[in-house]
Amino acid sequence: YGYVWKPDPKNLLASSYAPPNSLLDIKKIVQRRKKVIIYGDAEMSFSEFEYDQWPPSNNEERVRLFDMGGGACLRFLKRKAQSIVWISPVFQKQWQERDASGTISAVKEIIPMHDLTIGGVEDAIKELMKK
Repeated sequence: YGYVWKPDPKNLLASSYAPPNSLLDIKKIVQRRKKVIIYGDAEMSFSEFEYDQWPPSNNEERVRLFDMGGGACLRFLKRKAQSIVWISPVFQKQWQERDASGTISAVKEIIPMHDLTIGGVEDAIKELMKK
């Protein structure tokens, strides 16, 4: 959506229902010197990923102004950050069977993806440290 939710430190589960003013504009916070870690399962509808067809509640105007779908946003982050990785809580051996919409594959084509295992996190750190 062009934005990331700033977590509610008192209730991390409530963060997915963030009010409009709690969204952080990633165009402004990611700089060339930064190493970026994205955490998520990458399981969503393809239209949600590519075309922002499901903006966060009460944030439709901010999403419209951002004017960048998920794939374009990830490519922007890859160009802008010093290095970037995606860590998925889904085990790598399950990615293919859980990728009905193709979004896991789409993310992996843009950003190196690793799973949340000791080996996966080690590989992600190595990837971040290459540059």
